[in-house]
Amino acid sequence: MLNSAHDVRSQTFISNSTPLKRIAAMVLLDLITIRTMSIVAAAMIGISAVATMAIPLESTMPFMTMISIIMIVNLYNIIDSSDLHFLYGSLPVLPREVVAAHYLVGILSIAASASPLILGACIGGGSRSDLMNALCAGVGSIFVLLALLLPVYTAWGAQRGGIVFLFSVFLIGIFGFYGPSLPFDAPSINFKELFQVIPLYLLAFSLLVYFISYLISARIYARADH
Repeated sequence: MLNSAHDVRSQTFISNSTPLKRIAAMVLLDLITIRTMSIVAAAMIGISAVATMAIPLESTMPFMTMISIIMIVNLYNIIDSSDLHFLYGSLPVLPREVVAAHYLVGILSIAASASPLILGACIGGGSRSDLMNALCAGVGSIFVLLALLLPVYTAWGAQRGGIVFLFSVFLIGIFGFYGPSLPFDAPSINFKELFQVIPLYLLAFSLLVYFISYLISARIYARADH
């Protein structure tokens, strides 16, 4: 009887509110969940912002990737360890809105991690074309990385998803280290020139991949028992 009454109230709230308001509330809940890590991330962003004054803008890409991944992985770790799935299931929000909030937190973390690039370009007097190329290369690659990572975490949880992610990073590192010495001819690609030609196309493609990843994760989450 109580569950039925709760379902009625939830459906009434959902019908009387807008998706944007519900998603915004879930984003706020996610940010509160990772508030401690947000302080650490802010310190890392400050350090990388200072570093941009002494090193090339492209050298801050690892900082961008690390900060973004740490933020979103920390969110999923807390969700699993604290069983927040049950809390989300009791809230008057749709499953796809819960997932949308997680993906928006990913976008916010990318935007925050990219701020040192913008600051470094403004202070250092970098050209707009160099800034655009650097942002599209870094932000686009992080979007694709998160697009591959988040469905795995949604389907398998933080622990098993983390194992898959670490294994993937290991394979990428092995290929990046030994790839140039493999005994076969492969066409060399100048990624810097490539990004100069299609920076906006690269960013648009990464956003499309990120959106498709959201649709996949939302479908997985909706089928799960929460």
